[in-house]
Amino acid sequence: MLFCSYGFLFIFLPLTLVIYRFASWFGPRATIASLTFASLVFYGLWNPPYLLLLAVSILGNFACGRFLAHGRFRPRRNRGLMTLGVVFNLTLLGYFKYAGFFLENVEFLAGGDWQIEEILLPLGISFFTFQQLAYVVDVWRGADAERSLLNYTLFVSFFPQLIAGPIVQHGDLLPQFKSGAKLGLRSDDMALGLTLLVLGLLKKVVLADRLSLFATPVFVGAATDAPSFQEAWLAVIAYSLQLYFDFSGYSDMAIGLGWMFGVRLPINFNSPYKATSIADFWRRWHITLSNFLRDYIYIPLGGNRNGATRRHINLLITMLLGGLWHGAGWTFVLWGAWHGLLLAMTHGWNGLVARHQWQWTSHPGWLLPKMTFTFFLVMLGWLLFRGESLEVCSRIGMAMLGQGAIEDMFLKSVSTGWAWSLALLFVVCWLPNTQQIVGLSPMDSPMTWNSMLEWQARWLVWRPTPLWAGGLSVAFLTAVSQMTRVQEFLYFQF
Repeated sequence: MLFCSYGFLFIFLPLTLVIYRFASWFGPRATIASLTFASLVFYGLWNPPYLLLLAVSILGNFACGRFLAHGRFRPRRNRGLMTLGVVFNLTLLGYFKYAGFFLENVEFLAGGDWQIEEILLPLGISFFTFQQLAYVVDVWRGADAERSLLNYTLFVSFFPQLIAGPIVQHGDLLPQFKSGAKLGLRSDDMALGLTLLVLGLLKKVVLADRLSLFATPVFVGAATDAPSFQEAWLAVIAYSLQLYFDFSGYSDMAIGLGWMFGVRLPINFNSPYKATSIADFWRRWHITLSNFLRDYIYIPLGGNRNGATRRHINLLITMLLGGLWHGAGWTFVLWGAWHGLLLAMTHGWNGLVARHQWQWTSHPGWLLPKMTFTFFLVMLGWLLFRGESLEVCSRIGMAMLGQGAIEDMFLKSVSTGWAWSLALLFVVCWLPNTQQIVGLSPMDSPMTWNSMLEWQARWLVWRPTPLWAGGLSVAFLTAVSQMTRVQEFLYFQF
């Protein structure tokens, strides 16, 4: 079930809120039970048989955590249990997500013609698997294991973040369920949550889905024909913006839904296209995934503790695995390698700057060039991320280099796309993001002067006023009126 569907907005969500309110009269346990039930129903409505897979995953990891807690003073036994838990999670993920990719490559190398049956990817499996992997490893490292199966089930299955994140750490969510202090419906939380929900819905339905009109036809058509020079550049820029508004819109809606139920989910985006380096980009884009890759892959590999060369190798391995997490395909592997190389080069450059004390690199005049260059590198990466095959990426890439036809920039189909893309580039690079608007993040930007920050703080910060209520009502009605042609969230495929 999509957040941006009539069934969710006008049936599932209102019913869940009513049941949640009724359950709160009977105490925190009933409140948690009602939310857990709603979350399992939410997942089961997509594909009922895969609800059993989710249940097996939850029970297996919960049991692993309990056994690890009981055997805390037996390090060798616990290491084996932790390894078993990791293998259990990776086996589930590997079968459903990577078995087809593996067999296709074996078939290619063997020169065979096999009939490989397609395996339906369970919705959200990458997210709830990583979430539970982190839990098992943390319990092995000494964190407290959750004693309540009900709390643990809600931690994994909480419907706002189950399908596409944020990837929530157990330390962020389980304490909220244990105390139960903020669970329930409160007018202030409801107002802020509804605001985020509407803004996220607007991002997805009005902005992201419209941008797809300028990106999707080019990427689909490139499977057989090379696009023109203008079409290629427009498609890659439009997709860069589509992906941002689509995924950050989902995250806004997830965080907003959490607030409506009194649950605080972590922020997942912080204006990534304002980044002034690739390292800065990964501190702003899909923050919870970046934290997972750092804490559970990069640092265990050795991080930056064994010299520059080893650090660069660790970065490359981490980002290769990050690329594979997104999808089973060589384009995702290359996308991960691209970012791994860029991160290694960024850290190498930073070391050179520190060694020679080049103060000029921190001059404010370099901010705009650094921001522009970083966006350009990220955008090239999105070409690999979006392309269905290496052939598609090659055709579009060659067209961007000038080997495609040159069209009139003022053709309606081209000029409309450029107008939308350039206007939205201004929005993401100069205006505050959603979390800043609602006051969950400080109002700052590397390229915004103090006078503009003061103007933004005065006029663009959300307040529960009639003016804001009217504006959000118009935004909601606009989004709802366009939901007849709504597309799935892009990150649902991961």
